[in-house]
Amino acid sequence: MKRLLSHLILIIATLLPFSSAQADHRDILVVQSAPIKAYDEVFAGFSAELQTLPPSGLKSIQPRTIDRVILQKSDPKQLSSFVKHQPDFFIAIGGKALSLVKNAKVPIIYLLVPDPEAIAESRPNISGISMVIEPARQLEIMAQIFPTVKKIGVIHDPARTGPLVKKGAAFAAQTDLDLIVREVSAPKELYSNLDILRGKIDAYWMVPDLTVITPQTIESIGLFSINNRVPILTFAEKYLENGAAVAISPDLRELGVQAAKIVHRIIAGNPFEQIAPQPVNQIKVVVNHKIIKKMGLAINPDFTADITLISGEK
Repeated sequence: MKRLLSHLILIIATLLPFSSAQADHRDILVVQSAPIKAYDEVFAGFSAELQTLPPSGLKSIQPRTIDRVILQKSDPKQLSSFVKHQPDFFIAIGGKALSLVKNAKVPIIYLLVPDPEAIAESRPNISGISMVIEPARQLEIMAQIFPTVKKIGVIHDPARTGPLVKKGAAFAAQTDLDLIVREVSAPKELYSNLDILRGKIDAYWMVPDLTVITPQTIESIGLFSINNRVPILTFAEKYLENGAAVAISPDLRELGVQAAKIVHRIIAGNPFEQIAPQPVNQIKVVVNHKIIKKMGLAINPDFTADITLISGEK
């Protein structure tokens, strides 16, 4: 398997930009990092939206021109076959997918990649949609849900999420919130920093930091939250299962729709190099009443959001 994937990376690295003279090609190749529900939902929104867009430019997009390969599920030989046909676009869903196709010379649009800049390395043919909701919006919603929350803790690696946390701190400084920041450079440093935050914070802000978030540390963060009655604000619904109280994340289907519209802009003649990475258009707020009730906390009954799903028991 690893040998075949290495071969695929070599093939992708030698792809040439699309030429309209090429007849045998596949317009769009979607590479999905894993067979999980979140990625499937993004793909569903993407493919459905492409079918509704009108023809534009030299070519029109039809459902039959979209191929999808799911890593860990599809045969790597299938991906190799698709790649050799030189797609016009790669849609990379997830970090592993972007890492695999990043050396292609055709446009690459990424989705649901926690740290795309680290993978893309400023390549001009790579753009996409950030999976991170603006820190100000996240903290504002958390304060609306829990009006008594004033001190919010965050543990992060400045090398990974420095700019993100700085934005959060700047917002907090303009409000009555106090963002207590702890910096780490390795996963093992999380535990001592949780101890430092004990008794000093009303809530914990979980940011998409790959140094801090590992299978081992997630459990410790969840236990810290429960034992200290500190609700967690997270960036992905999957962490509700680990004890997070609130998830503020992209609306996954709408994320796919947004990516389809980027493709349409390119086909309409907009230079890809001028399409900068975009913020999420539509968000979803998920409140985990079950864990909140277990902590003995209460949420603001007047809280409303454009999109709010309620998880667990009220």
